[in-house]
Amino acid sequence: MSAPILEQGKTSRKVYFTTAEWFDFYTGKIYYRGFSDISNVQLTDPVPLFLREGTLILTQNTDNVQSTKDLGNVFTLVVGFHLDANRSNITHKVYESTGAHISLDDYSNDKKIDSCIAHGCDYFFNTVLRTTENTRVLSLTVNYGGDATLIGLLIIDSIVTMFDGLRV
Repeated sequence: MSAPILEQGKTSRKVYFTTAEWFDFYTGKIYYRGFSDISNVQLTDPVPLFLREGTLILTQNTDNVQSTKDLGNVFTLVVGFHLDANRSNITHKVYESTGAHISLDDYSNDKKIDSCIAHGCDYFFNTVLRTTENTRVLSLTVNYGGDATLIGLLIIDSIVTMFDGLRV
């Protein structure tokens, strides 16, 4: 979710967060259900972005990108974990997150996009994070669900996790 400040001269605004916990995309700070003040946002700052717990997204470096063909297939996986209280106890915590991503080798090819919509070209992600006082173990499962002729190479070069107010 993005929450840009749209009034000239303003540096803060109220944002309503729905039924889940939300993570500040840049810091991992947790926002809870209800209204929260987002403040000290300057014109040159990035737009305030928030990731809902239990979801994940793929991001790409867009430096020097002039068209989608310049992007390639290298991504950073950004994960906002949800605590699974039923699988956690006093010695360990279990967090989960899921998401999907459409992957094509050429997003400017209308025929491929139409075929992707008609037949599917999705990668499905499931992540589980198990933590103890001294360890963190991350499991990532990726499945492709779609037309085999549309499969595009997907490279994840880094993973950012958010849980318990941390961005690691």
